[in-house]
Amino acid sequence: PQHYFEQGIKVMTESYARPFPLAKSTQYLSAIVAMQKVQKMGAVDVLFHTEEGRLLETGTANFFAVKEGVFLTPPTFVLMGVTRQVVLELLEGKFPVEERELYLNEIS
Repeated sequence: PQHYFEQGIKVMTESYARPFPLAKSTQYLSAIVAMQKVQKMGAVDVLFHTEEGRLLETGTANFFAVKEGVFLTPPTFVLMGVTRQVVLELLEGKFPVEERELYLNEIS
């Protein structure tokens, strides 16, 4: 919805790394359980991170952040899906993009 873009959204964070991050699979149990917690908290989605605090992706989407005018996205341990690739292609040449490790303390 438009108001997500205008007002932002609330997300819950949770430590979890998919066992096979590069493969789209039917292993969604952790995301389903996390989304039940999300609804109880009044949030929109869950942002998964490793035990060390390295950001990965949400329960339903890839993760992008904008910091100091640069679009940032994790380069590893995430699904390299079609939508992610399209977003990166749309940004190419228009905005600076960095694929680098991102950590919880950078966005909180």
